[in-house]
Amino acid sequence: YQDNVLSVFQIDLENIRGSAWLIDEGVLVTNQHIVGDNEVVLVRQAIEAPFTAVVATTDTDRDLALLFFDPAATTSLPLLTGTMTADDIAEPLMALGYSEGSPKPDGAAGAARVKMGVLSQMIDLGPAGINLTMDAAIDPGESGGPVLNKHGLVVGMNRGIRVSSPIDD
Repeated sequence: YQDNVLSVFQIDLENIRGSAWLIDEGVLVTNQHIVGDNEVVLVRQAIEAPFTAVVATTDTDRDLALLFFDPAATTSLPLLTGTMTADDIAEPLMALGYSEGSPKPDGAAGAARVKMGVLSQMIDLGPAGINLTMDAAIDPGESGGPVLNKHGLVVGMNRGIRVSSPIDD
């Protein structure tokens, strides 16, 4: 668990915070809606100094962004990826991300929050990928963080959606 948390990062922009995770040496992945039109973002780590990353590419349809940075900026290890199938419905999942709190005096973000749940649904979105639904609420700021299966492999990424309901008169 601890190694996974150290590989989750907080994206800190002027008016929005989100999460990201280390997919390869010098490469973070997050949601496109977090980075928006920014070309450079501030990245906070759990226990090490913050650094900047360049938004290398984005995919609006899949809500993905890749961020490149100097690999010497962190000692964290990339997270390994896995897959899920319909046979995995009701299997446990763990979502990691940064939803609250201010940076520590040294600029570190502290540990990412953990949300436990189970896979409740898989929806094939065609070219946009597969949407995994779990029964744990994702709070603002946790978007872009990884979702891990029971083996500690990344099988998805947090993406919060705003749900509104009509007001009763």
